[in-house]
Amino acid sequence: MSKEDSHIVPKTYIAQFTNANGRLLKIKKDILKFPKTSNELYPSSVCYMDNFYRFENPLFIQMHKINDPSFVEKNSFKLYENRLGKILDKIVKRQPFLSDDDAFTLIFALLSMKQRNKVVRKGITKDRINTYFDEQISEYNQDTNFTQNVSEAFNLSSSEIIETLEKMRSKWAEDSNTPKDLHNSYLISSHSNNDSFLVKLATYLMQFAWFIFETKSDDLIVTSDNPGFCIDNENLYNKKFDGTFEFIYPLNSNNFLRISNRFKDKQPLKDLKKLDGRFFSSSEVQKLNRCSFALADEE
Repeated sequence: MSKEDSHIVPKTYIAQFTNANGRLLKIKKDILKFPKTSNELYPSSVCYMDNFYRFENPLFIQMHKINDPSFVEKNSFKLYENRLGKILDKIVKRQPFLSDDDAFTLIFALLSMKQRNKVVRKGITKDRINTYFDEQISEYNQDTNFTQNVSEAFNLSSSEIIETLEKMRSKWAEDSNTPKDLHNSYLISSHSNNDSFLVKLATYLMQFAWFIFETKSDDLIVTSDNPGFCIDNENLYNKKFDGTFEFIYPLNSNNFLRISNRFKDKQPLKDLKKLDGRFFSSSEVQKLNRCSFALADEE
């Protein structure tokens, strides 16, 4: 099987944390102490896993009506990866505004990184798969019109359809590739459907004020293979967008984005997203980095 360029964090994002030599320092997480050693690596060799987004079961390929097992990596992520670097460059150059389209692409990309991560895939357990089938069978049994239509379409009795679903449940639950294929299916749906949760959440976050914080050149911001986090009442979360929250996302070694639903956006110009610039102190940078380490340790 040929290797596909499967980065769980896009290279265009990782490149924002490189030094003058085009490399970045990779350190192992340790929440109790700052690592004493680090490796200097190129972005192409970091957060990479061979064929991480490749479909293994041909059935899933047929379900999505695609021909390429590597469709997710080659198509879904390209919606923003080709533009992300240029948008981040605009922010670094202190451009006070982004077009609404650029702003949406940026927040969509940052949220997508949370979805495409291996943390999400690990959550697709046997219990989750069984729950999914329980819901499908329950929905089938409760909707008599749907039951009749399915029976007529497949020329099967209700008991035969339930039996087929149970066989699928058993096969999917025992197949080690099922979490991977289900995760890939989720990624295709969330990146190609204009009514997906990912699109709705990005649109929701567009309505709040965006603050771009800058640090001193020697106050470096760290990121992880699961970048960004939410804070609600001083509690740290991977994702949490209900209640009063702050969404914090490192953009490069000296800038990060903060969105809070405590601040409504006040658009001064049509079709532009204002970027409020702020300075961040050394002590605050340390707190920010500890949050990134803590989330990496937890997740």
